[in-house]
Amino acid sequence: MIKIEIKFLYFLFTVLLFYIVFRTGLHGDDLIFIDSLQNKSFIEFLSMPFVNKEVHILTLPSYYYLFWAYWLFGLEHQILYDFLKALFLLFSFYFIFKFCSAYLNKYQSIIFALLFIFYPSHDTTVYWYVTNSYIFVPALIMYSHYLINRNNFKIGIILAFLSSFAFYTSPPFVFGLSLIFFLNKQFKKFIFFIIPGVCYLFYYFLFFFFSDNIEKRISSEISILEIIKNITIQFLSSIDSVIGPSFWLKIFWSFNYLSLFSFILSLILVIFFILTNKLSVNKISTSLLISFFSIFLLSILMLAVTGLYTQTAFNLGNRVTIYASLFVSFIIVSYIKSKKVIISIVVLFVFTSFGISDYWKLWNNKQNAILYNIENNHSFLKINSNDILIISNNIYSKFGPFDHIEFFSMPWIVETIFKDKVKTKKIIAITSHTTIKDNQIIDRKYHNIIELNNSIYLYDSEKQFLKKIQSQDLINLVEQTNIEKRHWTQLYKIPLVNNLILYLNPSFKHFFKTE
Repeated sequence: MIKIEIKFLYFLFTVLLFYIVFRTGLHGDDLIFIDSLQNKSFIEFLSMPFVNKEVHILTLPSYYYLFWAYWLFGLEHQILYDFLKALFLLFSFYFIFKFCSAYLNKYQSIIFALLFIFYPSHDTTVYWYVTNSYIFVPALIMYSHYLINRNNFKIGIILAFLSSFAFYTSPPFVFGLSLIFFLNKQFKKFIFFIIPGVCYLFYYFLFFFFSDNIEKRISSEISILEIIKNITIQFLSSIDSVIGPSFWLKIFWSFNYLSLFSFILSLILVIFFILTNKLSVNKISTSLLISFFSIFLLSILMLAVTGLYTQTAFNLGNRVTIYASLFVSFIIVSYIKSKKVIISIVVLFVFTSFGISDYWKLWNNKQNAILYNIENNHSFLKINSNDILIISNNIYSKFGPFDHIEFFSMPWIVETIFKDKVKTKKIIAITSHTTIKDNQIIDRKYHNIIELNNSIYLYDSEKQFLKKIQSQDLINLVEQTNIEKRHWTQLYKIPLVNNLILYLNPSFKHFFKTE
């Protein structure tokens, strides 16, 4: 067995991290935020959360440490965002490692940090710039816990406040991790650590009840029955996403995107791990077990109350699976004693991580090609202000048979992309939510309605051309549109499972309509 210093491992991780995120680009809401901050002065950038009273007022620290890049770099310097992604993940790894080292041995801590960060279920937290906070904030909370545990109260409390107020995903981590101090009867540390989380909850609900101008993540009309339904579907969907069929299908299809270089690199890393691993003796922390499980349960309750995110391994919303993956990652490094099983898991995760990385790079290349064509396609100039622009194809990126990264599926993204390219504001993408009725084209999901009383132009984003079409052509296109595949239950018709899903979440009915 080869002895390797921790410093070398950290250097190796740094190099590999930059390779993994290099050229994975910008996606989804990144484009909106860039557009909203372009041509703003520095003062306007600083004051935006207070002026517009957007959701950023609830997440001020993350707004300032993330959004300055949108304001400064714009869309042209995507490689700089990749650099920032790598830095956030690098610091996250260090913070998580330091926290875990107080309860696990150093090699367990390394493996745990890597498993949690690169867990396949939430690849968006690695490659989507705006959601880097979903990893960085928990890591920062863990590091504040580490500092307080070492009696560094001054810096620890400052970081606890910053991380608690950084993102609305923080409460489960703060309250869950506080249990470690409570269980160890370190009540002074418990109080100091939990106070920032309590303050953030007061801050959040102050705006929730007294401000009408911010995005509400909690419905004031939600019923007890709905909450119970939401808890059930959150629990079942989280299990499916992190250890169930969705998880394994994602791993399977990730191998399809492995480049030759990534395959060779993965193979070298696997051999390196086998020669250097020292996981023969597992150290078990009961307080960590209780804490991480509590985080998972609290997250289910939080998401159930919001009713916004059903957990899935596919699409940009998969970022919320971090709570379940945290617990599963801990179980792997603490309770699996078989060296062969640990090696198998690491092998699987290494190849999967590089496959998913290559997938994001491929999609980013395609997305940039589409955006370039739109930017430089002079055919759009012939569209008048009263005409209608229809977008087809590339509603989502394709991950095997599944629709993964949202692109033209979100109306606000479509509006941002075309806002300065065409005169008309009547723009809509054809999705499985699209219908035509009473001479209207309707997006049932986002309640976008356009009267079909003018010339209709179709932009085929796959073939990258614009043409004028008739109403009947549009009707035919809508009728021929396939249902987006977002879940394995759509591939395998299991009536009992599908009916259960529809009972728990009726909004999914369009996923199971007859094609």
